[in-house]
Amino acid sequence: MSNTRNPNEIQKPDKGPVLKVLVKGTNPSEGICGHVSAVSKHGKEKTVTSFEPSTLGMLNIFSIPVPGANATDPKEDKKQADYIFKKQLSPEEYRRVVNHQKELEKKIEKKEVLYSFMGENGFSRFMASFLHHSPSIARKSTMAHRKNLGFDPTVGDHFAEVSVAEDDHHNIPEPKLENCVSTGYSVVDTLFGGNSKIPKPNALTTPTEFAQMLEKTGEFKVKTRSNKS
Repeated sequence: MSNTRNPNEIQKPDKGPVLKVLVKGTNPSEGICGHVSAVSKHGKEKTVTSFEPSTLGMLNIFSIPVPGANATDPKEDKKQADYIFKKQLSPEEYRRVVNHQKELEKKIEKKEVLYSFMGENGFSRFMASFLHHSPSIARKSTMAHRKNLGFDPTVGDHFAEVSVAEDDHHNIPEPKLENCVSTGYSVVDTLFGGNSKIPKPNALTTPTEFAQMLEKTGEFKVKTRSNKS
């Protein structure tokens, strides 16, 4: 990535729909994990995928999945980006990408997708499964208490009833585990119609490695920033 970009240069307006992938590089020596976000844009319309952990993010040190949030303003991501990848889109590609981004944002809001710093691995999947099934375990305990003693269990001195109907359960799929790299990849993969030209990231793929994968496709114009302000 030899192209350097002057952060103060005047940017020409985009012609037609575009996809930009913003990558903040990984720098372990300075404790910088990096970040990946994807921004599709057409005129004044802008759709952002920038998946971040919630305020419980410190738990991710232990690879415990936490609820995440999707940042909708790419201003800070663009300011901190070391690499900016850009690709012109056809109207069909743009619609496909935007639909995927909006669907992903809904899943994040509904907690159908959780943030896992190390992505999908044995421990994070175990924790996600445990957290997902805990309400079901509580429900079964309540039903057993009711069957054996004839009434629902109570909580503390307030006698707050825990009432659960016999059929009050659903086969809800376990949440998917994602991070900024995997969600960025999913946007690019959708762009190429599920036939991505880059390998699917694993749990250890860093934002910098993801940037290198993107560059190797030859599909994006890339600008690097050696100094940011």
